[in-house]
Amino acid sequence: MAQVERLRGVSLADAARRFPVSQLRKVRNAREIEFVVIGGHPFLVVRHAAPLSSRLISAEDSGALDSSLVIPDILLLSAVQAAWSPVGVLGIQAIAENDAYRVRSNPLPDTARRVVLDDPAHTWVQLDAASGQIISVVDRSRRVYRWLFDGLHSFDFPVFNHTGPLRHVLVLMASAVGFLFSCTGVVIGVKRLKRSLS
Repeated sequence: MAQVERLRGVSLADAARRFPVSQLRKVRNAREIEFVVIGGHPFLVVRHAAPLSSRLISAEDSGALDSSLVIPDILLLSAVQAAWSPVGVLGIQAIAENDAYRVRSNPLPDTARRVVLDDPAHTWVQLDAASGQIISVVDRSRRVYRWLFDGLHSFDFPVFNHTGPLRHVLVLMASAVGFLFSCTGVVIGVKRLKRSLS
């Protein structure tokens, strides 16, 4: 995807060269280390085994390692601007826990950010600020799909987020109704088969 390369700004190989082996040896208790680049700025994503967590380490021009939890919003915003140019960007925001477009079956991390593009579909580029990875690109048709599929098929509506077991009751009732319709379809099919055989 061309946008991913432009979002990075430089290749992963060039980013890796910014972290000499002597610096990598200073990283302790890492289960996994991943090189990422956002807007030409290289980072290490260091994932720890216990407790299961991660942190970002950037390579400063001075050669020092600077540790943080998330990539700054201003850097994410400028990287998306470069990746989707000449389309402009309208802004960036953290995605709230109660955001209507969060989907139960595919939850977003707490570090998710949404960049809104200035195109006719008001496309959203959703990124993980803890790793710089693109989570999803959501245009108007994908937002409609969210309501038609996730909303109607699993009752994933914001109104049910704080209603206790009501959503589960509705899902069970809808499943029971669907099961009854399936049973009646089998009964009708068996009756027709018996008539055609006799």
